[in-house]
Parts: sequence; structure tokens; C-alpha cells
Amino acid sequence: MIKVAKLAALICGVLLTLLFIALLIMVTRPALLTGVSGDYLSNSFNGSVYGPACHKIEGGDWRCVSESGDASRLEVDWMGCWKSFPVANTPDSEESGPDHGSGCIQLGDILTFN
Repeated sequence: MIKVAKLAALICGVLLTLLFIALLIMVTRPALLTGVSGDYLSNSFNGSVYGPACHKIEGGDWRCVSESGDASRLEVDWMGCWKSFPVANTPDSEESGPDHGSGCIQLGDILTFN
């Protein structure tokens, strides 16, 4: 009887630990669990979805437009963190300047109430 209770306590402890790890990942780097979408990236880049969401372009990068209308190319890594580079306002332009911003998709970028 005592061995069953110890086994049950061990299983509960392992499950609770796994749940805590999943919650920690969801709060700190939710893109690992949810993936990257144009809306999430737009929320992270602009602070809110402005006009069309960011969209994926050739090479795996993303293109986002700020509220002022400036286009940026965003490189996004596997953890949902991004670096932005300004580009000319033509859709097929490959010109880019120096890095002008960076960030990571946070839980608030995924869970929005608007």
C-alpha cells in the first residue's frame, strides 16, 4: 500500500513538473509551442495589428509594415525572436539597411483582447 502511494506521488510530481515547464515556455517563448504567424509577429513588431499582418517572403524571412508605412524585413529564429532591417517601399526590393530593431514574440502578442 505504501509503495502504491509513493508511486502515485512520484507520477504526480513528474506531471506537475512537466506542466510547469510547459507553462514556463508558454509565458517566456510561446512561439516554441504555437509557431510564428503574421498576426503574432505584427503584434510584436508594431505593438498591435496594423493593416495587413506581416507576411512571409522568399527565403523564410517576413515583411512587416509599420504604422508610419515603412517596410521592414524581419529575420525570425526558431524561438520566435526577430531582428528587423529597413527595406525600400517597393514589394520586390532587396535593399536593406542596418539592423534597426529586435524583439521576441511574447504571450501578450498571442493573447489579445481586441
